[in-house]
Amino acid sequence: MKSPDLDGMIFGRLTVVGRSEYKQPGRPGRWWVCRCSCGKDALAMTGDLTTGHKKSCGCLSVDVFKKNMVIHGKTNTKEFVAWRNMIQRCERPHHPQYASYGGRGIGVCERWHEAAAFLADMGEAPARHTLERIDNEKGYSPENCRWATHKEQLRNRRNTVWATLDGQTKSLAEWCEIRGYERDCKDFLKAAA
Repeated sequence: MKSPDLDGMIFGRLTVVGRSEYKQPGRPGRWWVCRCSCGKDALAMTGDLTTGHKKSCGCLSVDVFKKNMVIHGKTNTKEFVAWRNMIQRCERPHHPQYASYGGRGIGVCERWHEAAAFLADMGEAPARHTLERIDNEKGYSPENCRWATHKEQLRNRRNTVWATLDGQTKSLAEWCEIRGYERDCKDFLKAAA
């Protein structure tokens, strides 16, 4: 499929100034050189621009972060740190975890670009709970996020093995715990067969 010509088009703070020959392993597609309204240049893929995933050189996240630090007064809370980490993983290509989040298409809903909206939707995190996406193939939004314990998060990963018994679907680890198989699920799998 031929990539559309985006030369001269504007996406958020980015104006496309030309094609790039840059190639990133594992991400085939057309790259564009863009000029941000702050004056910096940035590279972006066609899909990231046209879907709104890439809107600036990174300065937009910084500006939103600064604005949110002042407005809500919860800068040092666990909830604010969760919000900030979510934004950075999904929208900052240089973040160490970007490849597992923004790099594979996981984004943040428009409403949650404001920390106050995130805090209003999620509320205060219970003790020993962190932010979790219910469906790991979908992005961060009110309907796909919850506060979860470390144990719950370990059971909701991309590599989790799911099993359905008696019409109920649970992680294999959870079924093993329910049925009393503490360490080795092989006996559980034999019993369930």
